[in-house]
Amino acid sequence: MATKLTATVSSIVIFIISFGLSIFLYSKTPDAFPWIAPWVIQLVRASAMLIALFLLFERLFKMELHTKIILGMLLGAAAGILFKNNIMELKPVGTAFIRLIQMIVVPLVFASLLAGTASLGDIGKMKRIGTKTLLYYLASTAFAITVGLVLANIFHPGSGMSPEVQAKLMENYQGVAGQKLSAAQQTETSPVQTFLNIIPQNPFEALTGASMLQIIFFSIVTGIALTLIPKEKAQPVIAFFDGLFEAMIKIVVQVIKIAPYGVFALIADAVGNFGLEILASLLKYTLVTTAGLLLVIFLYPFVQSIFSGLNPG
Repeated sequence: MATKLTATVSSIVIFIISFGLSIFLYSKTPDAFPWIAPWVIQLVRASAMLIALFLLFERLFKMELHTKIILGMLLGAAAGILFKNNIMELKPVGTAFIRLIQMIVVPLVFASLLAGTASLGDIGKMKRIGTKTLLYYLASTAFAITVGLVLANIFHPGSGMSPEVQAKLMENYQGVAGQKLSAAQQTETSPVQTFLNIIPQNPFEALTGASMLQIIFFSIVTGIALTLIPKEKAQPVIAFFDGLFEAMIKIVVQVIKIAPYGVFALIADAVGNFGLEILASLLKYTLVTTAGLLLVIFLYPFVQSIFSGLNPG
């Protein structure tokens, strides 16, 4: 009991020191300390802020993950309002979190689909399941696209920002947006070409470029091929990708634990750069997206039954 009390007191003291230090340093510009290199000030105050958050989330209070994430959003918005552009040095924390999520997606999808397809074993069973899965996928995709288009045209998420904020967003992200728009305009959109684009010319290029439809196609084809070769040759490959899938799940669990800190950094940077207007726009987008997801969850089984003829139960 005494040891636990001592640890709690120590955590409180360290929290107060780190929080107070970060608040003090963020209220100043790095130029306020001419005898210290600016990057040192930035590193110290960012570290102090993250230490204070860690103690708040992990030591001082017992919180569920979703509570930490919501609190991280609120604290990030407050930090952005208070410290403006000074807080943007925490953005790499949020960027690292996003990249960790992106890092997992391709190997997780590829390994899970390949191992799952190969584990079915029987081609006849695979054909039946594949047909039902295709109908299920087409029904869900058609319904989800319809819901998304209807909600987007009714509520216009992302609208309502002032011209100044829009101009600043364009200045910061015009390069990325221009590249994506140019690529979309150059891509043929005929049904035949869309189908052909699913087949990768180079599977490794599809994997490195995160072309998800091509990755899904290649993983399923490879899984089917593994069922057609002798079991003693296929089993080590299946075991490898099954192990890779389990490893990716473990990484997901660990990455999700740092979500509150990533969310804090991203929201603080966004609000610090663009003000509360961007937060209101993000909130509107989040609410519309959540409404769409809930609508899909509740109505999808009935729509799926109409499209595919399958029992929604």
